[in-house]
Amino acid sequence: MVTETSSSESLAVAERVRELMSRHGIGKRQQTAELCRILDLSFSQGHRKLRSNSPWTLAQIRRGADAFDEPALKLFDSINTRPDETEGTAHDAVLKFGSMEIPCMAWVGNALEAGSRPDFIAQKLNNRWIVSKHEGVLLYEACDVHKIEIQPRRADTDKPVIAVVDDDHASADNLHDYLEATGFTAMAFYGLDAFLEALQTQVFDAVVID
Repeated sequence: MVTETSSSESLAVAERVRELMSRHGIGKRQQTAELCRILDLSFSQGHRKLRSNSPWTLAQIRRGADAFDEPALKLFDSINTRPDETEGTAHDAVLKFGSMEIPCMAWVGNALEAGSRPDFIAQKLNNRWIVSKHEGVLLYEACDVHKIEIQPRRADTDKPVIAVVDDDHASADNLHDYLEATGFTAMAFYGLDAFLEALQTQVFDAVVID
């Protein structure tokens, strides 16, 4: 659950990014390599983004602008940023994985009714929003969560290691790439057996399981 551009928005963002790099003296043939360096992407991933064949996350847009010391709004202006009630309201929040807490931006929707079974829920406790995976029955008042944008700690020595477990290879790879691009260390596993084997030698700060 991340904030991503649609196909038409991806085209607009890609055009703005290419214009930005051109203004800073980066030739067309070097632009893909430079984008890969900035966003920690593979060459094919960077190539797809600049050709608008891959969605952009808000974190990637911000990183692209920050790399050239330009306001992110120059790139965000290419996206229709008018509020959409169907997408909830953005709030600073904390995403909880067990005992681990990760700063994030959460798009919080309406209060959930009894019997609801969303993937994630948001609860306001002590004047801050706590987002967690929904499990079992709702014991306290909670709201639906439409989107989550993770805002990780940036220090290389303080990167959480997150395991992504999903038998759908594309889904696992996409989430892996997103987490890596936003500052985490991520490892993708295409099944529970592979993950359990890795646990014999690897310690993870959090696990995302389909």
